[in-house]
This record gives sequence, C-alpha cells and structure tokens, in this order.
Amino acid sequence: MWGHKIRSGNEGDTSYIQLNPGFEPLTVVENGKTALNIWASGGGLVQWYDTVLNDMVGQILPTEAYYGSGGLKIHARNNTGNTKSVAIVGNTIYLDPDYEVNVQGNLFVSGRLDVIGLPKNAVEETSQGLVALAAVESPEVLYMDRAPKGVAELVNGECRVDLDPLFLECIIPNSEETPWNIICTPKGPFTLYEAEIGDTYFVIKSHEPEVNDKFSWVLFAVRKNMAGIRLQKRPELEAKIQEMKLRKEKAEPVNSAPAE
Repeated sequence: MWGHKIRSGNEGDTSYIQLNPGFEPLTVVENGKTALNIWASGGGLVQWYDTVLNDMVGQILPTEAYYGSGGLKIHARNNTGNTKSVAIVGNTIYLDPDYEVNVQGNLFVSGRLDVIGLPKNAVEETSQGLVALAAVESPEVLYMDRAPKGVAELVNGECRVDLDPLFLECIIPNSEETPWNIICTPKGPFTLYEAEIGDTYFVIKSHEPEVNDKFSWVLFAVRKNMAGIRLQKRPELEAKIQEMKLRKEKAEPVNSAPAE
C-alpha cells in the first residue's frame, strides 16, 4: 500500500498516528497536538512532547562527536532548544559503565555517599599539569576548624579562642565521650598547653607567662549526630558489590564464533 500520508482513525479525528513521506517523521497526535515524533533520518531520533504545554520535553538521538560518535544521547529540551530537567526515578538505579561516569557541573548528593576502591581525589591545575590531592580520612566522623588566617596570638602568655557559632552548630560539644582534640603549634621558642575548654571556647596558655607571640591551632570535633561511630561496618555494601559483579558477568557478551 502506497500513499502520500497514512493516518490511523477516521476523518476528522484529532488523535491519531500519521506516517509521513520521505524524511518526515512518524507522528503521534493527541487532541490536535503533537505527542511524539519518530524520525528515521540522521541515524534516528525520537522526540516527546507535553500536550498540555504544547511543547517538546525531550529527545533520544545518536551522540555527536563531542560525546564520542556511535553512542546514545538523552536530551531534555523544548521546541526552542532550551535545556530542561531529566528525572530518573527508581528503587535502585544502576550506572554500569565499562570505563567511567563523567559529571560536568555540580553534583549534589542527599544521603550517604560510599566510595570503594581508589582514593577520593581533588584535582588541581599546576604549572606541570593536573595533580590529584587525596583527602585526609578518619575512622570517626570528624569536622575540623583552624585559627582564622592561620594564627592566634598570646597576650601575657594566654589566649582565649571563641569558636565560630556556625561551626559549633555542626559539632558535638566537648565531653569525655566526644572530646575535642586541639593541636597547637607555637611560632617561637615557647611551649603551650591547653588550660580550659568551655562550651563555645578554649583557652591556651604558655608555660612562659610573659610571652606575647603567635601560634596556630587546629581543632577536631565529632560531627553532630555522629557520636560513637568508628570504622562503620558495611555488610550491605559487600552484598551490593557481589550483586554488581554477577550482573556484569551476566551482561558480558558470549563469544559465539565457531572454534577453528
């Protein structure tokens, strides 16, 4: 059967499927508005529309050279080409690349983030190229703060340090179960000791009471709501790792070439 156009339904219907000639798409129309276009040209292209907004919401098409040719691209966009949001919803969502997952832009994680394998690096650009800087890890869940501008100052051998109120909101107060760990480094030939710790401050003194000099300090404290957590066991992650390995083994193609 040949024809200029082939349309489902009856004459006058406002909801139908239409097969168009040449390089025109197969079109699904709902109540007189385009709901779906399927194109054969350019390697194939599927476009979805919101019939309430009467606007495109996204498309699936072959990747261009920027992403590496020969792949598949999911692009949320409207008729004018403005990029829109993409939502992937599920109980468990698996990303299973053969090599890596690239994220361009900001990444926000709400919930726990577990990383297995290689170090978690921050990458900085230097005169000799990009370098990876590994984070300092801890068996406990700790936050740290340091002296503003790196230094504090003794007056007559004493210095009271009032901690940042916002930082205090993020940590557990000093106690026998959750002690603050304060490390001080003198900037001269004198010795320091921790004289007092209050709810919002601490006091550092010198064994030499006449000293008027600078020192640096770093404070480590347990993160709020994280008391008693140390070297957390993750048996559920071991099960997930095994599950992912099995999925990967099942997904690997079987070589069906005849033996010579």
